[in-house]
Amino acid sequence: MKVLVANIEDVMREAAARWTLIAYFLLSTIFIIIFASAINLDIVNGALACYVTRGEKELRVFLPDDEPSRSIVAKEVARALASLVETGLRRALLFTEVDDEIAPFLVEAGFRRTSTGYQMRHA
Repeated sequence: MKVLVANIEDVMREAAARWTLIAYFLLSTIFIIIFASAINLDIVNGALACYVTRGEKELRVFLPDDEPSRSIVAKEVARALASLVETGLRRALLFTEVDDEIAPFLVEAGFRRTSTGYQMRHA
């Protein structure tokens, strides 16, 4: 009888350890997702492509040096930012400070150049 109780205790201990591990994994995944969305980073092919500052006023881009991939990454960053407004996640975006290298791609994606910066509103 003691052997049966000991086996049951071992099984329960292993099950608790497994669920604890799963719970830690889920909590850390949720934390990473919340952290990534809170700091407004855009990752393209494993590299940081842009950073939107707190308050969504300033847009900084980190584009590759070689030209074919530079234009592709800039176009994708502008398109990703425009999709935030087009899908309804944001009613509008206004960037008062924008790097010059991404400005034409923002206009191409649907942003308008205004006196205060680059703006896009949900239609």
